[in-house]
Amino acid sequence: MKKIDINIDKAQILSYSVYLDEDSPRVVATIGLYTSSGKKMSEYSIDTASYQETRKFELPIGIQSPIIEIMKKLEVVVVKHMNEGQKQLVSNLPF
Repeated sequence: MKKIDINIDKAQILSYSVYLDEDSPRVVATIGLYTSSGKKMSEYSIDTASYQETRKFELPIGIQSPIIEIMKKLEVVVVKHMNEGQKQLVSNLPF
């Protein structure tokens, strides 16, 4: 196999998820790795609760409060959506 010289010098968050655990929010982020020309070469995920130390990161304390505030506002929107048109749930179960 021939060796290829690839320089990855840019990174961008592609997605993230927040899980509201009892102690503090858990965040999982997927990061895209790019060359200087913008070509995506790879991606990987990091997690505040990862068992692998190389993929684990600390969530700054100042971020936790805004996450909770966003969750509260999002909950109002979700409940409103459910009450406006999603009240009737149809079951496909045979009983």
